[in-house]
Amino acid sequence: DHITTMLDHLEALSSRNLELGQLNNQMERLQLEAQFDPHFLYNTLESIRYSIRLGDKDADFIILKLTSLLRYSIDAPEEMVSLRSDLLHLRDYLTIIQYRFQNRFNYELDIPDTCLDHPCPRLCLQPIVENSVKYVLQRQQSLTVTIRAWEDEDFLYLEVADDGAGMSRELLEEMRHLIAAKTAPYSTHHGLKNIARRLNLQFGGGSGMELNSVPGQGTQVLLRIAHMED
Repeated sequence: DHITTMLDHLEALSSRNLELGQLNNQMERLQLEAQFDPHFLYNTLESIRYSIRLGDKDADFIILKLTSLLRYSIDAPEEMVSLRSDLLHLRDYLTIIQYRFQNRFNYELDIPDTCLDHPCPRLCLQPIVENSVKYVLQRQQSLTVTIRAWEDEDFLYLEVADDGAGMSRELLEEMRHLIAAKTAPYSTHHGLKNIARRLNLQFGGGSGMELNSVPGQGTQVLLRIAHMED
């Protein structure tokens, strides 16, 4: 009887710890999803304000795109969305960036229809593109970002590649360490760290991020998202 009581008690504790772990993971995911770069918002509003003063008729269209993107980042209750849905709002972001930088920014999308219904974290691609815009356009006149998707029997792969100046070996190793660490000090590259952590929390099973960069050729970020059972 004592052994049975003890086993029942251990089972109850195990169930409680599992539930607490799930709740902690959910809270961490929500915290990570809530982080939105304020510089993007500030710079976009400044561009809109300047355009309105010049009588630009496209300003209203860009305000609608910005509103849609902000609503998606704040209000959507789903922990996961389809790639189709996330790409829809990524296009809003890309439209805003093209509006701000005109001919200095270009992008290419290569996304097969077979990948569009795969689940992914909300805003998993936008911060990666934002990193390229933030760091590459400070140093060179133009930027092209290529976004691709493909899948095999185990994973969906999402790749964001730019034609920037690339990273030094030292910076690349520092970034890889930051991405791989479960806990790490605050970094200006927290967007990449957040995405990697969200993939690990939500999908597990080998899901994660790979970072590659070649000086003078550009940088590539590859997301690996495990297929999930129904």
